Amino acid sequence: MIVIHEVDLKDKEETIIGVATTRDEAMRMIKEYYGNEVNIADFRDIRDSGIDFDCFISVDGGYYRVTGLDFEINKI
Repeated sequence: MIVIHEVDLKDKEETIIGVATTRDEAMRMIKEYYGNEVNIADFRDIRDSGIDFDCFISVDGGYYRVTGLDFEINKI
C-alpha cells in the first residue's frame, strides 16, 4: 500500500492525503484531491527504502511536496 504524504512548503504542515493500493491509484487520488489545475513537477521514481515516489505540486498559489510511502500490511 502507498501512503500519500503531503508537506505544505509554506507553513511546513504535514497531512496524509490518502492510502492507495498502487502508484496509479495514488496518482489518481492526488489529481482528484488537488483538482484539474494541479501541476506535478520533478516526479522522481524512487522505489527504495520505503519510498515509492516523490514530487512537487503547485496549485492555486500553494506549493507542496508529496511523497508516496510504501508499506506492506502485516509484514516487517
